[in-house]
Amino acid sequence: MRSRRLAFVFAVLPFAFYAYACSSDDSTSPSSDDAGGGSETGTTGEEDSSTPGEKDSSTPGDKDSSTPNDSGTDAADAGDGGDGGDAGDGGLDFCVGNPLLADGGIVTGGYMVDASAPRQIFVETFLASSFIDGPQWIEANGGQLVFSQVYGVPRATYTTGIDGGTPVLFRQTPNDNVLPIGNAFAADGGVLTTYSASGGAAGIARTQPNKTANSTVPVAPATNPNDLVVGPKGDVYFTDPKFQTDNAGAGSGVYRIAPDGGVAAIDTYDQNNVQRMNGIALSPDNKTLYVSNTETKQILKYAVATDGTVAKPGTPVVTGTVDLPDGIAVDDAENIWVAEAHSTFGTQSGRVEVFTKAGVKLAEIPFPTQRPTSVAFGGADNKTVFVTTERAIYVLATRCPGVR
Repeated sequence: MRSRRLAFVFAVLPFAFYAYACSSDDSTSPSSDDAGGGSETGTTGEEDSSTPGEKDSSTPGDKDSSTPNDSGTDAADAGDGGDGGDAGDGGLDFCVGNPLLADGGIVTGGYMVDASAPRQIFVETFLASSFIDGPQWIEANGGQLVFSQVYGVPRATYTTGIDGGTPVLFRQTPNDNVLPIGNAFAADGGVLTTYSASGGAAGIARTQPNKTANSTVPVAPATNPNDLVVGPKGDVYFTDPKFQTDNAGAGSGVYRIAPDGGVAAIDTYDQNNVQRMNGIALSPDNKTLYVSNTETKQILKYAVATDGTVAKPGTPVVTGTVDLPDGIAVDDAENIWVAEAHSTFGTQSGRVEVFTKAGVKLAEIPFPTQRPTSVAFGGADNKTVFVTTERAIYVLATRCPGVR
């Protein structure tokens, strides 16, 4: 998706500088407070030994032009380009200001979105231990959302449409000791899924949209991969918060799988220094890697070199979210969207906070009865926001297209 923008960059570069020069500077200080494909079932065959990242940058065309209803929300219409371009046409976007206000206005302390604005498209009513995570929009079959039922029966990933519908099994894990968590879009149209386990079966599974040519790539020395993102050259970046093994062995960390399959630690923490490196996302230009640290309530940024290597240590961008940060996503303006669960275990509430890349809080979307686990962008124009909570999936519209 990102590679198709490069051909357009030189034609619009003068406008970029003009838009930047004319935009008003924001002097607000940051806020200081914190897991319908086809009808076939998934397989666990190990036919394909390729590495997770694919160098083929071609992607299917966007076919689904539907967007969720956003009546009752103050966000801009998802079909309205606003001051940003349409991400679906491959152009660069210059979306300035608050992505959840039609006029892009900046509200001191962050704009509070009405709690009724997110529209529920799926709710788990059967499994008492349900934990939904890993939303990722893919373009196969006219567009669909892949998500994980971490503690589902069976443990598996599923697909659903932009407006919900009965989930369709996408891929089942080898056994109930292996948990599917994060999902990422591979350049060839496939899906990468982190498999976390208390035993030795952890890895990153690769599944094609037609559910053939499946494989699982080892991630050692990591044992509990949680979330992941793919770089433009096939590098896979993932986190390991050690949730399933409670920090046993090596501590929490951020890792990179190079295109040749080699695994290297980017940043790690001692097992006695309780840190939880959790959500992960790349900036639109692929030069910055953002990572959420759940325990410290921080969002860190790491510099990414042109060869895919990452420099440490990470620099805090957001130094205190309201609740515990989990999955994150980035839009085309490089605003950081953070899914957060209430810091008191068992309390069913949380929020999604939106920050600029400088850490200034732009908006907050409250979830008074749900604990958000992750956030992602999708739809034909990438202006639909998907929020997974432990038991449901919600959508709302945004003015700024997101990075997938």
